[in-house]
Amino acid sequence: MKKFLSISALILICFTILFAGCSREETIGTISGAEYQYLTIGEQEYVVDYNATVQGNEKDKYIGKVKSGDMTFKIYSIKNTDEYLYCRWEWEGRIYKIKK
Repeated sequence: MKKFLSISALILICFTILFAGCSREETIGTISGAEYQYLTIGEQEYVVDYNATVQGNEKDKYIGKVKSGDMTFKIYSIKNTDEYLYCRWEWEGRIYKIKK
């Protein structure tokens, strides 16, 4: 019985370490401005576009997360365009256009 408990505890510890390591995701950029209007990923800058020709429901692949202080935002690509990104946090979302 002791051997079973020891093995069970070891397996539980291994899964906990594995889950903790896998769930930590690298931050790919930052978001700034009083109304989160500026998004920076690497060297590329984006600005919120309230008149975008695309919508948030056209989101495609998950790119990664960006941060502003303790707030975390999820970034998605938009289908059929490299000019826009979709940024989502809590229940809100916005479209950002590449700054040229």
